[in-house]
Amino acid sequence: MANFKSDLARMLREVRLSRGFSQQEVATLLHVSRPTYSYYETARVLPDIETLKKLAGIYSISPELFFYPERFPGQEKDW
Repeated sequence: MANFKSDLARMLREVRLSRGFSQQEVATLLHVSRPTYSYYETARVLPDIETLKKLAGIYSISPELFFYPERFPGQEKDW
């Protein structure tokens, strides 16, 4: 689980930065506080499935990418 959490946290940060969002902007879109969103990116808190679906929509990526990045080879190049 620790690897999944840290990999997801890294992915969330990379995708956010590639899309040009600040943590505050994403937090506002999710209706959470900036510290809460920051916890997702530092692997202190694991976002629930509904939050991951919302993030996928915000970033225009498949929600499956969060769980099965190996199914999307090269996808990170598009971030």
